[in-house]
Amino acid sequence: MIVFAIDIDGVARPDIKPNDYKVEPGCVERINQVLRHFDAKVIITSNWRLAFNKSFFNQLFDGRVVNITEDTDDSLPEDRWKEVQAALSD
Repeated sequence: MIVFAIDIDGVARPDIKPNDYKVEPGCVERINQVLRHFDAKVIITSNWRLAFNKSFFNQLFDGRVVNITEDTDDSLPEDRWKEVQAALSD
């Protein structure tokens, strides 16, 4: 199984501005094209995970979200990687 870890900001919401929790539909569609091509699943690593649940993300990503990382101190890149590893093991 191929799994992509997705952080919303900069990927589905490329404009740098205060977080208004709005995605660019065209960006989301391109992500979904890649997910379909690889028949991939998704783990959400975005800070958006603090504001939205798995159902919200599944609506964006065609029901491919298998998990959301835990809310931990993810200030360092290696912390984010540990969160993804833990989400994969679930």
